Amino acid sequence: MSETAYKLFCEKGYYKTTSIQIAKTAGVSIGCFYSYFKNKDVVFLEILDLYNRDFLQVTNQISDMLEQYKKDKKGWLFSIINKLIDIHEASKDLNKELSTLYNSNSTVASVLDEQHNKIKRFIIDFLKKYKSDVKVDDIDAAAIIAYDIIDSIVNRIVFDKKDIEPDRILQAGIEALNKYLFE
Repeated sequence: MSETAYKLFCEKGYYKTTSIQIAKTAGVSIGCFYSYFKNKDVVFLEILDLYNRDFLQVTNQISDMLEQYKKDKKGWLFSIINKLIDIHEASKDLNKELSTLYNSNSTVASVLDEQHNKIKRFIIDFLKKYKSDVKVDDIDAAAIIAYDIIDSIVNRIVFDKKDIEPDRILQAGIEALNKYLFE
């Protein structure tokens, strides 16, 4: 039922999806639905938890590769951005719905804030570890700027219409960040 709920949330949106629709689409009775889930919120929170675990697994993979990019800062930027693109592409429709729910659902906001903070923390840790290579003085502010640019690149590639090839956006973003942070 969770998979059915996921599809319906992505297609119709959270507020336009009902428990009855989830049960009907899944081919089960509403009683069966309620024997597993108290309501659609519980199903949604289960989906959100799975999404968050996948996201945190990807960020942990990035963190584990910290030493690998000691001499390849562009490779580091490329790796971060590509891993974020992959996780967003894998759950593109859910991400759209999460963005919509961010301001009205404190649980969604909390999960997304946790994800954003994890990426910012990773950027700060990398910049502090290789501080001698960083060309900006305020690493904390630079990490926020870098995060915002990375987030913008990912969103442009995954969610926006394609004015130009995504690889060109990716390469231009990496060049800009590299010059700002390391050259």
